[in-house]
Amino acid sequence: MKDICSLITICILSISLSTHCIAQALHSDQSYNADSLLDGSCFQIDNIMLNAVYPEASMKTNYINNSRDSYTHTLRLFYTPKTSSHLYYLIITTNSLYNSLRKEITRYAEDVHAIYGYGIFVESTENATHVQLKTLIQNYQNNLAGTLFIGDVEEAMFEIDNDYGHDGYRKWPCDLYFMDLNGNWIDNDGNGIFDGHTGHIKPEIFLGRLSGKGLSSIGNEVEIIRRQLQKSHNYWWKSSFHNNYKVLNYINHDWTDIFDASELSTIFSTYYVDDIRYGTSTLSPIDYLDRINYGGYGFTQLAAHSTPISHEIGSGDVYASTIKNVDSSNYAYNLFCCSACNWLASNSCYLGGAYLFNNGQTLAVVGTTKTGGMKGTYSFYSNLSNQHIGKAFLEWWKSFDGYLSLNDRISWSYGMTLLGDPTIYLKHQVSDYCVPHLQLNSFPQGDYSNLILQKAESSITTSQNFVIPQDVNVIFDAPEITIGSGFYCPVGSTFETRPEGCEL
Repeated sequence: MKDICSLITICILSISLSTHCIAQALHSDQSYNADSLLDGSCFQIDNIMLNAVYPEASMKTNYINNSRDSYTHTLRLFYTPKTSSHLYYLIITTNSLYNSLRKEITRYAEDVHAIYGYGIFVESTENATHVQLKTLIQNYQNNLAGTLFIGDVEEAMFEIDNDYGHDGYRKWPCDLYFMDLNGNWIDNDGNGIFDGHTGHIKPEIFLGRLSGKGLSSIGNEVEIIRRQLQKSHNYWWKSSFHNNYKVLNYINHDWTDIFDASELSTIFSTYYVDDIRYGTSTLSPIDYLDRINYGGYGFTQLAAHSTPISHEIGSGDVYASTIKNVDSSNYAYNLFCCSACNWLASNSCYLGGAYLFNNGQTLAVVGTTKTGGMKGTYSFYSNLSNQHIGKAFLEWWKSFDGYLSLNDRISWSYGMTLLGDPTIYLKHQVSDYCVPHLQLNSFPQGDYSNLILQKAESSITTSQNFVIPQDVNVIFDAPEITIGSGFYCPVGSTFETRPEGCEL
């Protein structure tokens, strides 16, 4: 790297079950049809299984303090939007993780800024409660598009009594709390867990969560998040990451008459969907794993009875301990699978995290932390065809108005979350942003950002008298860079060259 002006400083629970009834009990979501699927003894075993996977799931907890005196937050990075019409994107991480992954987080911020024109804020926090995190987001809410949590950022919890016939209270992580910036979140008994939601309940921003919590068997949090941030970088700039444009719709029993495959046909421009469903196809763990490993799919929707650590596929089970070892071409999944994305349910490995952090190309997983799933998928897929997954997820949330009652929304969907990078746009092609040779005759007009990132596959060349404005940081990234005479970088601005480039 060489600087032409000032030096830049940006920089499982193994359960052996013998009876069919007990085996069913592992798949808690079957309580949707409790009368026909489970008898009373199974309900009892079902509660035991869930409580073993998720301790204290059925009981009230003690009061949790909503603020910590040791809480701090630090603004680490700030890029202005490219134009006045562009929104902001807020990245929140922990102090320790930012210190370990500063280079990767900065590069991620640069990429998202270059692709979408978002203004970027990067904040690091220490000892933040969910209430303090929400307040931090609200500080930035004017013109805020969305937020990404990187690392073990604290979750908000929600609880209701007798959820889908289960005795006692059910509690789960509820990321909708951070997406809704102006609703009323109620804790009627003061135990630190929300149990009501009133007022303007629609979310205003999208949210993604990139955390190694609950995934100790996959690896060190720093290393697995570093790997995911590298995947996101490759997704935007490397053609070798882009070769999978088929969709898999894998539908287990009890959902054979829903999840219309045609909804998924516009995700990629190929309009190709493999519709594999119970009753017309033979479903099995081997078939499912073969498909996601070797089928060349870029997106998969799975509907299956699940716990946080296992799916029921056909007459067998697929465990998170297996999913973590797959090498899938899928960029994203939609898991209609009860509790599959509950990162509090296992210290070792849970399904949603296993899909996201495995050896494949996966960048985002949509699923739920509780019994339920994405009901009314049409809005999600119609928006996913023309915008990034975070925005499509946000629009799906908004589509509930007049569709479900509040109680039904809570029971079905208040566990819905997006794990991974919310800015992934599935129709993106590297050629949208990468060119073989970039000739710059003047500084880009109409771009008011304080960061300008220019990439090319082979070379970048400036003409004579290329002048960088005051207080602007410019990065040229290509194997060959040629600077014409009259190039000027004033004091207070920076210019940096990088040799990586992009890959057509």
